[in-house]
Amino acid sequence: GFPNVVLEALACGTPVIACPAAGGTREILDAIPQCEIADQVTAPALASAILRFIERNPGRVPASAIAPYAAARIAREYEEAI
Repeated sequence: GFPNVVLEALACGTPVIACPAAGGTREILDAIPQCEIADQVTAPALASAILRFIERNPGRVPASAIAPYAAARIAREYEEAI
């Protein structure tokens, strides 16, 4: 399903380090430079992503990062689809 925990972390300004699991994680995080995505869904790939993140020290995620997922916008898109 949809990665709610990713949006919840971003809403708090917390950078996310994740594996490219199905469900939209990559699509959400690709546009946010403070986040890091592993190359594969494996423990070694996740470990490498964590090390890259530590080396970059990208800081907090801006509040604008979750603007595309605002409830009013999503509701409007559902209305238009229906």
